[in-house]
Amino acid sequence: MLGVTYKSEAAHVFSDAEVEELAEKAAEFNASVGITGYLYYAHPVFLQYIEGETEAIESLMEQIAKDPRHTIVATAKDEDRVSRRFPSWSMRLFQPGRDPEINLQSIWSDMLSIEALDWPGERSNSIWRCIEKISSTQA
Repeated sequence: MLGVTYKSEAAHVFSDAEVEELAEKAAEFNASVGITGYLYYAHPVFLQYIEGETEAIESLMEQIAKDPRHTIVATAKDEDRVSRRFPSWSMRLFQPGRDPEINLQSIWSDMLSIEALDWPGERSNSIWRCIEKISSTQA
């Protein structure tokens, strides 16, 4: 089991409809290959976390890295996963102000404040703590 999170910068401003379509297509694909996770978008930043079998995640990350709609600026891997953090989310979409029942703004702020160069380094534990907080909000 492999968990991967990344931060990327969008190549253009995505409308709500574009982001929703992206998340819907991702959810369909992910469900077919056993991947779960979430996508957060607040222009110009995407934050995504995906988890699943190592081969499926590595293959998906290759596709994501080639997508011209964004540029990945930081990636962190959790190679020691024994269980899923988000077993029921094939691709949960979060956008600022769209989930009033789940107050995640401080978590997103924490993740966005971690500089790209620190992601694989000493501050990576902060990233995983943020993801665990998000995981605790699942219904």
